Amino acid sequence: MALFNKKDKQKKEKEKPQKKPLEIWYTEDGTKIGDDGYPMTPLRTKMHHVWNAYFIYAMILLVWGLACTLLGWFSGETFTDWELRATGGWEYNGYRLATLVRIEALVCLWTAVASVILNLKGFAWMYDRASNGLVNGLMYALLGISIAIELVALFMIHIISPACLINIVLIVMTIITMKQIDEERPSLKKAKRFRKEVK
Repeated sequence: MALFNKKDKQKKEKEKPQKKPLEIWYTEDGTKIGDDGYPMTPLRTKMHHVWNAYFIYAMILLVWGLACTLLGWFSGETFTDWELRATGGWEYNGYRLATLVRIEALVCLWTAVASVILNLKGFAWMYDRASNGLVNGLMYALLGISIAIELVALFMIHIISPACLINIVLIVMTIITMKQIDEERPSLKKAKRFRKEVK
């Protein structure tokens, strides 16, 4: 019986898919080569980090959105009847805190989904030369919504929406960097592989 178990175990180990090693290529002068075969200039490296930041930001927003949802739930607000009319609860400058944090949670959810899409489509635009139509459309929509909510929060409620403020800064930085990448692209030439690093 033990012999069969040993053979089954060996068979399963052989069937396991082997993890493909990560290969990083460098030019003769030590410049990293991107997935598209072009050298990773400081600008392209910055853009790569920005697209990575969108994914990390999406994960942070999910946690922040959950925290806002829980804060809204435990804010002391009660529902009086079948029409779900809310009464009581904490207030800030005459506005119900539960409503404010629920709006922030919705902003976080929308931004988290948009950030994951921007991460994927942004890398496709950068390395595969895919169209930037969806990336631009999503960024400008998110920027417009974030500016509108931030202005309302600042001038009517006298509070700052952290998610909207970060959205504005991150998107403006992305738009500027994308324009710089577009200007740099014509001057780039395919890099010659010189040294390989396997991780």
